[in-house]
Amino acid sequence: IGDGSENDSNEGGAAYYKVIALDPAGNEIASPAAGTVDVTFGGGTASAADYDNATQNVTIGQVFQVDATDDLISDDEETYTVNLGANSTIAGAITTAYEAVTNSTDNVETTIHDETSPGTPPGPGPHPDPTPNPGPEDTVFAVIDSNGPVTEGADSVFTVSLFDVNGNPVTVTSDMEVNVVFANGTAEDGDYTATAQTVTVAAGDSTTTVTVPTAQDADFDDETFTATIDGVGAGAAQFENVDTTTGVTVGGTPRTPSAEATINDDDVPPTVEIDDVTVNEDAGTMTFTVSLSNSTTQDVSFDFDTNNGSATAGADYTAIANGSGTITAGQTTTTITVNIADDYIAEGNETYTVDLSNLSGNTATSGHDLQ
Repeated sequence: IGDGSENDSNEGGAAYYKVIALDPAGNEIASPAAGTVDVTFGGGTASAADYDNATQNVTIGQVFQVDATDDLISDDEETYTVNLGANSTIAGAITTAYEAVTNSTDNVETTIHDETSPGTPPGPGPHPDPTPNPGPEDTVFAVIDSNGPVTEGADSVFTVSLFDVNGNPVTVTSDMEVNVVFANGTAEDGDYTATAQTVTVAAGDSTTTVTVPTAQDADFDDETFTATIDGVGAGAAQFENVDTTTGVTVGGTPRTPSAEATINDDDVPPTVEIDDVTVNEDAGTMTFTVSLSNSTTQDVSFDFDTNNGSATAGADYTAIANGSGTITAGQTTTTITVNIADDYIAEGNETYTVDLSNLSGNTATSGHDLQ
């Protein structure tokens, strides 16, 4: 087969060979009688998945090729041998044109090079084209997904998965580490454990999980945070290239290296009420207390106006229009003060109202006493 020298092939490419006829002195016969012979493959460190190793019946004197598989496994410098088959596989006019025809026991060893870095493959030439950079077909894509919203105080769980460019799961042959970091969305420090984690995809698996504890707090909002793959560690070298920034489409759905988790609030938002006040008109003022049923971690705001009952604004009290008030986070009360007039008219008890409106969104949707 050829001159018995080493051949090189880039994965995804091909190696080329030719069976030649030699005379007893070892010189190539320029135009031998026609014939065919079987060529077999095996030996070396390459597996059947690394190249087309099916037996070929080839024409003597004509070039044939063997295709190398373009995969994503980092297995650089794998080898296989090309051998002539048994003498019985020689066929055609060549078998009768000469006194005897036998197959050489020499073989050709071929080296398959990964697409891991550009450059010229080692070994004696001639060489194929310089090894190209790895492409999508040589890449394992690491992505992460949230397993769904959780109630505050429960664990939020993410799944890290490995896929090829076609969205097929990639199984690791040895443990591989994946680094995951976290960032606040609407969640704040303390709402969840934000410490970066390194998780391991175990040998034989294509996924692993990331568990993030969340905290029980007094906030009344649902909150979000994100988990993002931040590189890979030990074990990543088993692949030619691991992408932790791009993502890949799986079953028509884009999967990415970042996922958002939601922490659902389980607290009861407060109701708001304003108390009734009775004073003598010579008091000069009336002070109303606005109260929450329980405190919050954010300010509660509201608007208020005064409205006549039997009392008349301007004569009996000083009207307030478009007033605003705030109950500070962590507190449960605030006050509204209205000036009243001390007159000499005998008019009996008189009334007016202070009406609350436009409560902030961190209060209950019903159950308030706003007048």
